[in-house]
Amino acid sequence: MNERTRLDELESKLADFSAALDREREKLADFSAALGRERAERERAARERDEYKKLCELVMLELERVKRHLRAQNKPERVDATQVQLAFAEVAKLIVPPELAHAIADEENGKQPLEHPGRDLKSNARHGRKRPPEHLPFERIEWEPSDDLRRCPCCGKAKVKIGEETSEHYDWRPASLVRVQTARIKYAPDCACEGGQIVIGSPTATATPIKKGLAGPGLLAHVVVSKYADHMPLNRLEEGFERQGVHIARSTMCDWIEQAADLLRPITDAMAKAALGAHRIHTDDTGIPVQAKGSTHKGHVWVYVADDEFVVFRYTSRRKSDGPREFLKGYTGYIQADAANLYDRLFGDDTEGAAAKEVGCWAHSRRRFFEAQATRSRSGSDRIGLHQKAVRGRPRGHETGAKSADR
Repeated sequence: MNERTRLDELESKLADFSAALDREREKLADFSAALGRERAERERAARERDEYKKLCELVMLELERVKRHLRAQNKPERVDATQVQLAFAEVAKLIVPPELAHAIADEENGKQPLEHPGRDLKSNARHGRKRPPEHLPFERIEWEPSDDLRRCPCCGKAKVKIGEETSEHYDWRPASLVRVQTARIKYAPDCACEGGQIVIGSPTATATPIKKGLAGPGLLAHVVVSKYADHMPLNRLEEGFERQGVHIARSTMCDWIEQAADLLRPITDAMAKAALGAHRIHTDDTGIPVQAKGSTHKGHVWVYVADDEFVVFRYTSRRKSDGPREFLKGYTGYIQADAANLYDRLFGDDTEGAAAKEVGCWAHSRRRFFEAQATRSRSGSDRIGLHQKAVRGRPRGHETGAKSADR
């Protein structure tokens, strides 16, 4: 009987143990399934991390390329803004799906509180026009009521002025050609004295800037300013004069501009002389087509920006180092130019004395590394990183240290 009882107890314990083992097996199975899901989630997150890392590198590379092209001066190296927008639009779609972007935008717009609840937005927006400035010539136009309205309809007594309502607007007084006649008055003695002579008045030099020319100072200034400040071609100026009934050929105006340049030469020479005393000079050149008989040839215009105060232009028929060498002869300050080898003779040792100091261009120095990155991304990226560390590692104000020391 005792053995039977003990056997039943053992069977009961064995059943409980089996049930507990089944429960542990179920827990183990659940844990294994959860572990599998966790591993799958980690693998998915790792793949997304790698994809976003590649996307980030692509965006940074594209951003650097766009910044470099936006800073480029040559037309072949420039990039269209619409192409930039399209390129980054595709990147934005990869980062944030359009549906999620619209949902976020709608949620953000819904969170923005109104400054004045209950007030219409249109009534809050004011688009009042500004009053015309006080320095313009002033004209006043007065509108009086008619005589019958200025009298009382009952007794006929005249009404008293109590105020006025005013408003202002712009108007245009078109410029026009005028015919100026210059008379040199003659005087002769009205006596029989032997020392009496005939005298004649002579105009001042400013009255006739071009000798025996048809253009007065105002017309000459209008032609020069219209062409170079307002970018108005001479053929359109010719058409404008035709509308006023006066024919002035564009060839004549071209001669006027040439003679005006001769008149302004003392000013440009003084600017060029002052530029050689500047602390730094930025220079570059650009090619322009020059008209010749039967064809055109390429000339070059050189620009010299002296201490950001004024700009001097010089022209050469060819792109050689003779142009900048002649203009910058004797200059010992800082010159910033591109990496063209024609500037090399401006720097270094000079037999006549101290030479100019070269200021390199970071954009030109990094350009080859970015181009190399397309074929050898690792070495190109390493060199770009070293380039950026070299720039960021310098203390703030290092670039102007030489300038402050010279002062």
